[in-house]
Amino acid sequence: MKRPHKRQKFDAWHDEEEQQADGDTDYRQHRQIENRFDGQGIQNSNGNIQVCRDVNITNINRTDRTIGDHEILASRRDNRKALMDRLSFDQMDSRRSTIKMAYPTTCEWLLRHPEYVGWLDAEKLVQHHGFLWINGKPGAGKSTLMKFVYNYTKKRTTEDEFCSSFFFNARGDDLKKSTLGMYRSLLLQLLKKIPALQEVLDDPDMFSERQIDCPQWTIEMLQELFSAAIAKLGQRRFTCFIDALDECDEQQVQDMVVYFEYLGNVAVEQHRRLYICFSSRPYPNIKIQNGRQFTLEDQTGHGEDLAKYVRSHLQAGQGNFIDQVRAEILQKANGVFIWVVLVVEILNREFRAGRIFAVRKRLHEIPAKMSDLFKDILRRDNTNMMDLLLCIQWILFAKRPLRREEFYFALVSGLDPDPENLRWNPGKITTDDMDKFVLNSSKGLAELTKSNSQTVQFIHESVRDFLIKDNGLCDLWPELGKDLHSLSHNRLKQCCHTYMTIDLSGYMPHDVTLPRASSDDAKSLRQVVSKQFPFLDYATSHALYHANEAAIGLPQNDFLEEFALKKWIKQHNLYEKFEISRHTSSASLLYILAENNFARLIKAVRQRDPRINIYGERYHYPLFAALINSHQDAVEALSQSGTTGSKNDDIFARLEYGQDFEALRVRTPLLWATKNGHEAIVQLLVENGAQIEAPDHHGRTPLSWAAEKEHKAIVQLLLEKGAQTEAPDEYYGQTPLSWAAENGHEAIVQLLV
Repeated sequence: MKRPHKRQKFDAWHDEEEQQADGDTDYRQHRQIENRFDGQGIQNSNGNIQVCRDVNITNINRTDRTIGDHEILASRRDNRKALMDRLSFDQMDSRRSTIKMAYPTTCEWLLRHPEYVGWLDAEKLVQHHGFLWINGKPGAGKSTLMKFVYNYTKKRTTEDEFCSSFFFNARGDDLKKSTLGMYRSLLLQLLKKIPALQEVLDDPDMFSERQIDCPQWTIEMLQELFSAAIAKLGQRRFTCFIDALDECDEQQVQDMVVYFEYLGNVAVEQHRRLYICFSSRPYPNIKIQNGRQFTLEDQTGHGEDLAKYVRSHLQAGQGNFIDQVRAEILQKANGVFIWVVLVVEILNREFRAGRIFAVRKRLHEIPAKMSDLFKDILRRDNTNMMDLLLCIQWILFAKRPLRREEFYFALVSGLDPDPENLRWNPGKITTDDMDKFVLNSSKGLAELTKSNSQTVQFIHESVRDFLIKDNGLCDLWPELGKDLHSLSHNRLKQCCHTYMTIDLSGYMPHDVTLPRASSDDAKSLRQVVSKQFPFLDYATSHALYHANEAAIGLPQNDFLEEFALKKWIKQHNLYEKFEISRHTSSASLLYILAENNFARLIKAVRQRDPRINIYGERYHYPLFAALINSHQDAVEALSQSGTTGSKNDDIFARLEYGQDFEALRVRTPLLWATKNGHEAIVQLLVENGAQIEAPDHHGRTPLSWAAEKEHKAIVQLLLEKGAQTEAPDEYYGQTPLSWAAENGHEAIVQLLV
């Protein structure tokens, strides 16, 4: 769907400004002649005015124009700031910050590597077009190397050298694992570091006045802005480090590489200094025509880094036996750093227990392949396997990564949901206890990130690969094999639903209204409740999300029947920071599902109550809520008749979506659908009891609009349902017949007479 542009108003203003500018040129020339007073005073049509001889009128005009220029500049600065704010997103650089720093003296070999040195050689730009691609096996240490070289480059930038980075993260939300997020991040970093480039945001073709406050970022728009910014670099040097391409969708990566190749070609032609460094697993189907590259695990320096790690971390003393063990570890590792880290810890347990005799045997038993190593780790310890399963499901299928406290109580709500266990008592449960629980429930395969807001994640993306791509999760729990996705989301839904049942009457009495969302009292209440019940915010926000995902394979009718809607509304309103986004206590479940695009649940609700014309809330009707939030799946679910429905992708693709959707002024979905000629939706609404005589703010009925717009099939449908043909509207005093006649719609007139 193309991005909408509202340019007519702006273009008229722009043309007027240009005409005025042209007129001002002639005007200034004219005034320069007339303002040579020579003591004669000022002439007007009535003769001489003997006031203020030799006054320089031009200066007065210049002052007025200066004031206008200041206003324009201030507006432009405000617009730029608004757009910069909208480019940003939460924890944009969280992936880079959570990657562990390189161990002392490791990674430094890269700075002397021939491919790296050649990449930085400006005289060789014409050969490699500014590209360096580092590839390697999963877990080899690519991200650590990229973080090292980015930090090294950043510390050594000068006033005409700049660098930025983006580290894809498959464990993060959509923006952290998509090229849309990458472009937003890279563009924002570049514009912040070189403020003069922010003028690319002034392009009126990009943003209407309304879109500045809420721009609908697209890849095409961001590429255009990024290209414009790069074109204005001049002789400044700009280096981009983009890590973990394999953690993004392959087609997105392929398109992104093509785009950067184009940028590189243009940069070489125009003698700009643009450098791009990629890192990824080997991509069989993605190649660059020009560029330097190397494979990490094949490099001598990388092998030396592995040896340094083993020498410093294997707690084994000295001697020939220990030297042999170290050599065997390095040989079996095959260049994979994460394998070395895990195996060194396994062997250290034997050394700490004094089981020197068992070390070599244990080393021989450890599989060389990463997926087999993970399986060995998980199967060797059979204790608390239900903890392990729920831990894995939360990390794999949570809507977003869980903070430490959220994770702890998410698991407790599924393992031992006694009400006493769902409230956090810091005197009983410390954060150290929670840290231990993360480690033990995951059997060492999960960790806390090092960011300010510590979240739980797998120690490496290869753990996720083992569990999903290599079918490790279903090997361990065969009963999940039939529908891993739905069964896992259903379990997480149950955890959320259980936690939502906690008694909050001591904090939010049923008969007491919540303080306004933005007030200090509301903020204080949120903090108190969140401290006592750390998982409640997530549980309330995403219980329906997990139910909707579970509905792919598991019916959710019973859950929806039992869903405590009023309790959910109050808890949702507690955590909502904007009053306008809160729901009234009478909000319908259908509206809430439509606003959140939970299409599968919408279908389930409509099986027992097909009505969609339920009035209320911010956007008045469920259909309007779905349209204004660009939720096409929800619109389709609302617009299908019966339990099966007929799907027409073309109809739904052509509807008006997004923040520019202006149907609210026509009052009802039937009026909107009639006015815009959406015949299938009109039929659905009429079949489900829509009031065919309900007027808009001018007193015009659906038939009145259908007649004026020449929607013949809709006119016929409304007439069959008994629509009145003679009643005039309140504002214009016209009947459907007169609207049709006035617009020359003969076929409509014949239907109405």
